[in-house]
Amino acid sequence: MLLRARSIAALAICLSIGTPALAIAAESAVHINQVRDGNQAEISQSGRGASATVTQEGRRNRSEISQQGSGATSTSLTQSGTDNLAATTQSGPATLRLTQSGVANVADVRQAAGSLANVAMLTQSGSDNQQSLVQTGDDNRAELNQNGSGNIMTAAQIGDANRLVWTQTGNSLSDLRISQNGGESMIVTQRGW
Repeated sequence: MLLRARSIAALAICLSIGTPALAIAAESAVHINQVRDGNQAEISQSGRGASATVTQEGRRNRSEISQQGSGATSTSLTQSGTDNLAATTQSGPATLRLTQSGVANVADVRQAAGSLANVAMLTQSGSDNQQSLVQTGDDNRAELNQNGSGNIMTAAQIGDANRLVWTQTGNSLSDLRISQNGGESMIVTQRGW
């Protein structure tokens, strides 16, 4: 089921539990495509310029998206597999593209955008992986990739022109808990079996 909805209301709330969805938004667009049983998508949008696209294939996947503010926010979220959870909160200029495939993966992303742009592209495949990302202010960009099982990634970027690329491949890799504040750039690769 694919849904497009536009309206002049101030708030968009979309709750879809494997059935056709309804959305009302102020200059916003909500697209939901769900295949198979037990998938849930909850989207709350307010202000202008918010957009969300959710594609869930598999069973019991859950998406929670909240976008506020009047700037440019966007979301594209794809989950395939079983029991995956993705939660995002965006405000101001932010972009997110999150892809999860496998079983019981969890992603939690918060973006705020104090002056310019946040971008986050997260990818997880495997089972029991966790990703957590917080970005606020300025020109943040993150690109977290995770392949395997039982891996954890936690990253936070606070201000100025930050960049982060972090790739993990393997099983039960330790969480590096990376935090940046200021004008740094970082590339980290972790492998193990």
